[in-house]
Amino acid sequence: MLSTSENYLVVLQKEFSAEPESFIIELVAHCDWNEQRFQHLADAMETCCENMKSMSEIPRWLARGFWFTPDYVASWVSRYIHGPDNEYSRDYLLKCVERLNDLAYFFFYGEPITQQNKSP
Repeated sequence: MLSTSENYLVVLQKEFSAEPESFIIELVAHCDWNEQRFQHLADAMETCCENMKSMSEIPRWLARGFWFTPDYVASWVSRYIHGPDNEYSRDYLLKCVERLNDLAYFFFYGEPITQQNKSP
């Protein structure tokens, strides 16, 4: 969970810009999955989605981040789960990818994904 003093947009700006110690830079530069950083990113994305109705305009960097992140992480996971150094379960990693895809859906469609609007 984000602490009450953390601004989700500040967190997302750091993550989507792949700043030092972000989840994304750890994947890109070190091929390292960090559960806490992933959770922090996903929580910030979820908080953003919940607050979208109060935004009159969506910054391009924010839309780009919601578009890029699920695809990049899915690509990384697809290579990682077949590697010899896989310390995370396949199910856990695939659920993380699904969560990012669900959050992207929420961001772009303005509603959380449910069983009714989920692809078969």
